[in-house]
Amino acid sequence: MIQIIFLTINNTITAFHLTNNAFRKKFYPIR
Repeated sequence: MIQIIFLTINNTITAFHLTNNAFRKKFYPIR
């Protein structure tokens, strides 16, 4: 049970980071 909750939180954080990186590349392209 705790492992499932941990995996869910981990996936949410990973998805958030991927979205954040996509937004950063979109608005602040690497020069």
